[in-house]
Amino acid sequence: MFTSKANDELKSLLTPIRKQLGLRVWIQQLIVYGLWGMGASLVLLLLARIWPIPFYQWIAIGLPVLVVITGLVRALWMRPTWLQCAQVADGNGLAQRVVTAWENQENQSMVAGMQREDALQHLRKNLPQVVESVRIWSLVQRKVYVTSSLLLVCLVLFVWPNPQDLRLAQIAEEEKAIAQVEEEVEALKQDVKKNTGLTDAQKKQLAEMLEQAKKALAKADDPAERQNALRAAEKQLEKVRDAEQHKEKALQALQRSLGNQEGTQALAGAMEAKDRQAMTEALAKMAKAMEGMPQKEREEIARELASAAEQLKKEAESADSKELEDIAKQLAEAAQQTAQGQVPQAMTALENSLMQAMTGIQQSQQAMLAAIHAAASLNQSQMTLASAGAQAGTAGASGAGSGTAETGQATPASGSPGNQPTAATPGTGANPNQGANPANQPGNGNNGSGQGNGNGNGNGNGNGSGGQGSGQGGGAGLGKGRHELVTVPADRIGGENGPVDTVGGSLGSGPSQSQQSGNTQVSSGGTLPYEEVYGQYEQFARESMEKGSIPGDYQQIVKDYFSKIEP
Repeated sequence: MFTSKANDELKSLLTPIRKQLGLRVWIQQLIVYGLWGMGASLVLLLLARIWPIPFYQWIAIGLPVLVVITGLVRALWMRPTWLQCAQVADGNGLAQRVVTAWENQENQSMVAGMQREDALQHLRKNLPQVVESVRIWSLVQRKVYVTSSLLLVCLVLFVWPNPQDLRLAQIAEEEKAIAQVEEEVEALKQDVKKNTGLTDAQKKQLAEMLEQAKKALAKADDPAERQNALRAAEKQLEKVRDAEQHKEKALQALQRSLGNQEGTQALAGAMEAKDRQAMTEALAKMAKAMEGMPQKEREEIARELASAAEQLKKEAESADSKELEDIAKQLAEAAQQTAQGQVPQAMTALENSLMQAMTGIQQSQQAMLAAIHAAASLNQSQMTLASAGAQAGTAGASGAGSGTAETGQATPASGSPGNQPTAATPGTGANPNQGANPANQPGNGNNGSGQGNGNGNGNGNGNGSGGQGSGQGGGAGLGKGRHELVTVPADRIGGENGPVDTVGGSLGSGPSQSQQSGNTQVSSGGTLPYEEVYGQYEQFARESMEKGSIPGDYQQIVKDYFSKIEP
């Protein structure tokens, strides 16, 4: 009992010392790890001014917190032992009394008991002095000063504007635009797969093109590569559209050829109406009529069918179409059997060929519409990427740029279907407006009349799509005009001899310059107003609907699309 009571008292006397030592360990770990954390944050903030590091502010805040928590967790494993507390007590003039008493606490001999009593007596007397000797501030003073200095420098870097923030804003805008474009491409691919009007081969072809565009977009490292990836897919879709259009024209030529002959006019009518029942009835009447028809008349019909088959065969070779080749082959067999008087066999071959031709026309129209829709969506995606680059590039500008009656301004262009957006600066003296003329806003002259001359320079800069330009010339001070320009490839406006530096709109006379800047790459060509390019595409779509090239079920979709992009 005596030994247990003495040991309990010994622990009770060592407890204040242990608490003080534990506090010192916690503070030391807090300061040391805090110093490392603030140093890491400072390095991060400095690097963030050289390279764009996303979320560097949050990382710089969270890094010291995480490091300090790690140090505090480590402090749990560094809790002072009772022996260490005894050693600290003996270090204040107790001459190893407390350590000896702790080491012999289980010894029940009289000598050990007397030694414990002596140690307890001296420890009671010197306990305040021992606790006070466990110093904390003197051990961490310098580290506290260094940590505070690092914290102050980090706060200054937080407040001081970082030039890389503009680049981070641009990256965020571009990533958002890329994600949006990828979703649009994926949606297009799913629409193609769900299109019941397409053959499996057509679905596979269009889906593979869109998937390749999506992969190329994901692998692209800069805006120019992303634009080129979408532009390449758009050109492939245009080739598909042209091939299907060629196939459709060939089958429509077959239809006209049948309509030119009295004996096959009913077949041509059923084919034009896309009525399978009418086609079956027309073939039955034709078969009945041919049974009592003179051989000469049958041979005449056979020659016409053979001629149509030969022409279709040439078109099949030109279009490299296996489908047209099969139709031409069956039509040639029908012609041969008609000439030989084998009417039932001839009607079977003729029915197979014409039914396949009707189906081919419908499928070609569906494929053309799907290709046009996909190409237009990809072009819209190009404009989305270009717009994101332009907005991010001008996000941190101190001003949008201003001008007087003689100053032009470079504005990002809205792109057009099938063309890469660019920007240009018109010759000055063309717009008599006062102040800046923002992008996509019409400028108003003096009621569209009046004369004026002006000289000046206009500059515009932007990442992704932008331009610089200057010019001089006399301006007529005329009316309203939108200065949105789009690049039109030279082969669409006259080939190599076509104009390459044209500017549309009421901009007056005088030379002008346009220069591509930023990372966007465009093919050589001229610049035309968005309204003019839009008008050409809209006219093409309207004529196609009037000719019946676009099925009635899809005409409203085409109308809605052009109404949405109407300038």
